[in-house]
Amino acid sequence: MTMKQTQTKQFKFSDKGLDFTPGSKNLFMDRFKKIFTLGYNTQTVSSVAVTGNQVVLTYGVNHGYVAGRVLKLNAVNLNGEYVIDNVTSNTVTLTIDNAPTTITGGFTSFVASLGWQLVYEQSNIHIYSFKHINESTLYFRICFQTNTSHRNAIVVAVGKSVDLVLGTLTDTNVPGNHGTVTNSNDVNIAENAI
Repeated sequence: MTMKQTQTKQFKFSDKGLDFTPGSKNLFMDRFKKIFTLGYNTQTVSSVAVTGNQVVLTYGVNHGYVAGRVLKLNAVNLNGEYVIDNVTSNTVTLTIDNAPTTITGGFTSFVASLGWQLVYEQSNIHIYSFKHINESTLYFRICFQTNTSHRNAIVVAVGKSVDLVLGTLTDTNVPGNHGTVTNSNDVNIAENAI
């Protein structure tokens, strides 16, 4: 079996460490931050068995990981992101080309984030930077709902330029006021918006 690419990340809101439902609006900011930048469900590996390119991590508890997720390992001689091939309640199997023959347990692992950077965080506004496929930097701005009596709502915008003092996207191609709105109730959609 060949090692799989890790650029594509998957998650479910029901994943251990996210535990996210549509009704949990007070968790939106924290959960998006975990998905985009931090990762989630940190566990400690108790032992490791290596056979060729198959690496089996054993945990002292039910780890809650799911096959297909990308796992970030923080071992001394194995630090990186790897796709989970198989799981049992307390083991994870990974395919790692050129894996070290000996890996000592006691290190942590967690579900890898998208690898974005949180560059602005004030009140209900988050701005993340990430790399476009052409390696240019793009900005993803989220305005989270602040009115607890309203339905959950977020306003998102993606742009090429940002004002990190004001927490706004300055790209003229951002539709309506999506790049500047401070309350999801105040959003207006531009005529040319998709």
